[in-house]
Amino acid sequence: MLNTKELKQTRTISLVLIILAVISFLVVILGWILPILRIASWIFSIVNLVLMIVAAIKSSKIDRVSMILIIVGIFISIVGIIGLILLILKINKLLSENETSEHVQITE
Repeated sequence: MLNTKELKQTRTISLVLIILAVISFLVVILGWILPILRIASWIFSIVNLVLMIVAAIKSSKIDRVSMILIIVGIFISIVGIIGLILLILKINKLLSENETSEHVQITE
């Protein structure tokens, strides 16, 4: 299991990946109008691939289902987005449990 700092880093990576997926989608759509944006689409794709691999490695320590969805999401993007959302939900749940247990220990 990861500590709180690593959980927050993984959550940040997941949020960045979701934002990159949205931007990549918009760049692909606009790429039909402005051909220069096709180069930007390739750059976003490479960055997205690297971050998806990092997210899959980090999520393997948290949740196996989201890890599998992220790996499949390398090839089918909507599945990767679902995996990232599940990962973010799991991380938020773990962080809230940590805060609750710390609060209980402080009051005792």
